[in-house]
Amino acid sequence: MLVFLVGCLPESANIVLEDKNNFEFSSLVLAEEQNIAAQEDVFVDWSELNVDMLGNTISGAVEKVSVLLFPRLGTEEVLFGLSNETLRQSDLSGYVEYWPEEGERAASLTDFSMQGTYVDPQEHLLADNGSYLLTFSSEPNTTHSMLFFHPVTEESNSEVKVNSESASVEYEIDLVNVERIVVSSAERWLIQWETLTQSGTDRPLNLNQLDLIQLLGTTSSLEDVEVEFLRMETLAEQRYEANILGRQTIPLLDLKNEQGLNFETFDPSLQWILALRCSTCVNPAPLFVGVLAVE
Repeated sequence: MLVFLVGCLPESANIVLEDKNNFEFSSLVLAEEQNIAAQEDVFVDWSELNVDMLGNTISGAVEKVSVLLFPRLGTEEVLFGLSNETLRQSDLSGYVEYWPEEGERAASLTDFSMQGTYVDPQEHLLADNGSYLLTFSSEPNTTHSMLFFHPVTEESNSEVKVNSESASVEYEIDLVNVERIVVSSAERWLIQWETLTQSGTDRPLNLNQLDLIQLLGTTSSLEDVEVEFLRMETLAEQRYEANILGRQTIPLLDLKNEQGLNFETFDPSLQWILALRCSTCVNPAPLFVGVLAVE
């Protein structure tokens, strides 16, 4: 007697992310510079910040404004580091932040603090003291915009104004020519990225930076995704995410959509893209992006 088994799938399969599957990416982060009076309090106004540096309308409020001091780097060096992931903790010598109240869109620098220590203009806003970078962000650590300010001895300006044109990102990308990630037919899958060593910018990748995984299903071509790359979530017909901080593997079925529903199976009519992100990095590009070839 012959027994035919039809439609049987393996119980599980691995989706292994390797350097050869990663996109190729280069970017240039640009930010405005403004001079302020040295050793005097400054009024920071972001009331005209309505579009982020990717060109997206900011739907919610700016939830955190931060100042980072790079004492040994000029603005071009900071921007190069942001663009190429080369900044180190040792490049910083100071950091303060401010959490606006609801509806608040301006604040004085003397309201900024870190662990109970507030900005003292006489001590902290010195001329020729390095590069001061203002960043405007929302949870979970999404940077909307940024701007440099420079304390100058003979300057009288005491206001910093950021708007929708204060920062931007230019980039080049290749998704079309990278090797696909083969996804075998199965009932469930385990995603693994422990062997990754390089980011899409060909820089060493610190796996501990990764804190978000995204699975996007889109009807758009890869060429169209490249054009809208930094806003590729807007092209997704389906999107699933999960927190991966401290992890190097995750079951695919643990990823959830915006309604809180777990991923179940791949829609064959969609092109599927997998991204690993660092939400605390100022550069908005993911550190890994791969294209899936679902069997």
